[in-house]
Amino acid sequence: MHASKAVALILVIVLFTGCKKAEEAKPTGTLAGKVMSKGAAVTGGTLTFIAKDGDGKATLAIMADGSYTGSIPVGDWLVGIDTETVKQAEKMGIPETEMPTTFTPDMINKFKDKKVDPKSFESKSFKNPFAGMKYVAIPDKYREPKSSGLTVTVKEGDQLKRDFKID
Repeated sequence: MHASKAVALILVIVLFTGCKKAEEAKPTGTLAGKVMSKGAAVTGGTLTFIAKDGDGKATLAIMADGSYTGSIPVGDWLVGIDTETVKQAEKMGIPETEMPTTFTPDMINKFKDKKVDPKSFESKSFKNPFAGMKYVAIPDKYREPKSSGLTVTVKEGDQLKRDFKID
C-alpha cells in the first residue's frame, strides 16, 4: 500500500514539475543595411547584438561592400561593430579570392571506399569568406555593444533597413 502511494506521489510530481511546456523559439525579424565609417563602407567584420534586457546575443557578418543582412530575435538590441577578424585574416596572409583544398592522408583514407575521389577536387574549390574584405580601423568604443551607443529595435518578420554610421 505504501509503495503504491509513493509511486502515485512521484507520478504527480513528475506531471506537475517535469512536464513543462517546451520553450517556444522567439519570433525573429530581418535586418539589412550598411555599416559606414567616415562616409566609407566598413569592408568586413561582425555586428554583435546584445539584448537590452540581457536575454540574448546574436551576430551578423559585414560583407566586403559594407552590407549585412540576417534574422535575429525581436526586441531592443545594443549593437557593436568589430573589424578585428579581418585584421587577423590579413596578418595570417589568407588568400584574397580562394582557399586551397588540403586533404590529410586520414581524410583520403576515409574517401577511398567511396565513389568520390578526393584527388579529383580542384585545388581551388573553396571560396574564401574574407574575399574582398579589407581591414578598416574603427574607434574602440564601437566594438562593445554596451559602449557603442548604437541600438536597434527588431520587430517580427519585418525587413528593417538600418544603416550604422560611426565616426
